[in-house]
Amino acid sequence: MSKEIAPSPITEFCIVCSGANRRILDQDECFGERSKYAMIGMFVLLTAVFATFSSSYALYLGFQSVWLAALVGLLWGAFIFTVDRFIISTIRKKEIDPDLPLFKRLRLWGWELGKLTPRLLLAFLISYVISTPLELRYFEPEIKTRIADKNTGERDAKVKELERSIQILDEKREARRQEGEKVRNELIDELDGRRGHRKGDGPVAGAIRNELSKIEQSYQSFERSINDEINKKRGEIEGIRNQSGKHDQTFLESLTALSELAAESSTVWWAGKFITLLILMLECTPIIMKVMVGYGPYDSVLAAEEYEVWLRSRSNISKMNRDANHHEAFNTSKDSLLLNVKEGLAREAVYRLCDIVEANVDGAIRDAAGEVVNQFNASFPGSNNTRH
Repeated sequence: MSKEIAPSPITEFCIVCSGANRRILDQDECFGERSKYAMIGMFVLLTAVFATFSSSYALYLGFQSVWLAALVGLLWGAFIFTVDRFIISTIRKKEIDPDLPLFKRLRLWGWELGKLTPRLLLAFLISYVISTPLELRYFEPEIKTRIADKNTGERDAKVKELERSIQILDEKREARRQEGEKVRNELIDELDGRRGHRKGDGPVAGAIRNELSKIEQSYQSFERSINDEINKKRGEIEGIRNQSGKHDQTFLESLTALSELAAESSTVWWAGKFITLLILMLECTPIIMKVMVGYGPYDSVLAAEEYEVWLRSRSNISKMNRDANHHEAFNTSKDSLLLNVKEGLAREAVYRLCDIVEANVDGAIRDAAGEVVNQFNASFPGSNNTRH
């Protein structure tokens, strides 16, 4: 084989990554195909590398563990590499006659693409799973602002609700206090004689004083309860205000904020779709490249070798079937020959017994010989026991 320039180790490694048969590529008629399969192998390798980094980053965002992200990312990259290499190595290009109608050529091309459906579905799934953490990272400032504004609004609403509750408690306390003041004023008016009674302390003033005493005792207990409740709510307000800016956003909060931003802004929505499409294109590049390349010498030689192997296997199967048929025929002939020999020997014995029957011998012996002859005639109805 004539080779002017020895291929580089990188080229050889890329060919290995493509899953091509190196023995066929080393043939003179296929040597020009090496660059094509080296490029396909490079796409397979880069896709696996990208899958490793993207999955590692996505796992790191989710679990915040460098070692876990690196380990699972490497395993995922190896999985993608193996799947792509297997699919590309098993794709068999068919030579399509250019004179065929366009719809038939499209149907043949679609049939080849249909065999890649499982890998394409996997690529769709990967693109959506990987693109989500990347979108969260790209829009992290906007997401943080969105979550902060949302948390601030929720905190303000809670503070306003607590302050309203404190105001209501203050109003209740003031109402009870005014009730006591009203009774106290009535007592003063009664003692001054401004209520139509005699001036000074009398039975009516005593009754009012007793009522005022009960109201004051009740008010003291009520005021302590109201003050405790107000202090509790003010403590809650202080705690909410102290938590401002200390909230750790969760993955679900970030995902919800991203969904809300995408719903409000078409720019965010289209950016997310383009990221997903980019990852999808990178995932599908190796197999799409394999489908798009034309039918070449490598495909022709590979098809010829596989057809030769198929013919050889069919020939071996036919030979084994013939040998089995010959062996069965030989055994059948041998069994038939043995049966003829046994029948001949039995017939000769019967002839001798017939001679015994015809001879003048003991009656018991003659009867036994006759019974044996009858049994032979029953077993071989077409046989003639007369000696010729």
